[in-house]
Amino acid sequence: MAWVNEIQLPALAQRPQYAQQFRDRITELEMKLANLEHQIAGGRLDLEPAASEVRRDHNWITELVAVPHG
Repeated sequence: MAWVNEIQLPALAQRPQYAQQFRDRITELEMKLANLEHQIAGGRLDLEPAASEVRRDHNWITELVAVPHG
C-alpha cells in the first residue's frame, strides 16, 4: 500500500489521461466534506473525525495533482 501511495499515485496524477479521474475524486471529496461540515454545524460533533479524514484525503489528492513528481 505504501508503494501505491508514495510512487504509483503521484506518477499517475501527472498523466493527462488520469487528470479527470483525479478532478472527479477531488469534487467528490469536496461535496462529502461540505455535507459533513453542515451536519457538524447542526450539532453532529461526532462526525468531526470523519470530516478530518476527508480533509486529509482531499488535501493529499489536491497536492498530488498540483505538484509535479519526478
